[in-house]
Amino acid sequence: MLRIWKFENGNPYHNRAYDACRRTANKLEEVKPDSDLTEKSFLQKDFGSPLFDKLPIEGAMIPIMQRRYKEAYNCLVGNSPLAVIILCGSILEGILLGIALKQPLKFTQSSAAPRDSKENKVKPLEKWTLENLINVSYNISILGKDISKFSHALRDFRNYIHPYQQMSSQFDPDKHTAKICFQVLVAAIYDLSTTKLD
Repeated sequence: MLRIWKFENGNPYHNRAYDACRRTANKLEEVKPDSDLTEKSFLQKDFGSPLFDKLPIEGAMIPIMQRRYKEAYNCLVGNSPLAVIILCGSILEGILLGIALKQPLKFTQSSAAPRDSKENKVKPLEKWTLENLINVSYNISILGKDISKFSHALRDFRNYIHPYQQMSSQFDPDKHTAKICFQVLVAAIYDLSTTKLD
C-alpha cells in the first residue's frame, strides 16, 4: 500500500504522513518468532462475535462497550475511518482499565507498571495511558503477543484524535486502516474474554 502511495506521490521520504505510516507498518511487520500472523492473515482471522458479557469488567460497563462497538461497526460500514479508529481505541482503553480496576494488585505489581518519575511509585490506575494498559496486559499474560503488537498500532492511530497531531503528520486514515483497528479490537476482546484471571 505504501509503495502505491510512494509511486503516486513521488519521493515521500521527507513526508511526515509517509513516515508515520512506515513506522506503523514496521510495527505490524514485527510479528514474527512465536507467531505467523501477518497483517493479511490477521485481517482474515475469525475471532467470532465479541463476548462482552465474558469480559471481567464491571457489569454496568458492558452495555456501554456494546453500544460503542456497534457505533464503531456502523462507522466502518459507513466509511468513517477516523471515527472507527477513535472508537476502537476508546473501547480497548475502557475494557483494559475496567479489568485493571477489578484486578488492581495484578496490574500494579507487574514489572511493566508505569512509575512516577519523582517518587518511583506505581502511578494510580486512573492515570495509566492506553500504552501502559497494553504493556501490562501483555506482561501479565491476558493479551497475547500478536494482539499486544497490533494494539500498539491501534494506539498510534488513535492518537489522531488530536487534530494537531493529524495535521503535523499529514495523515488521513482510510478504510483499510479502520478495518485493521476494528479487527484489533475484536481480537483483543476475544483474548480478554477467554483468559482467566487469578
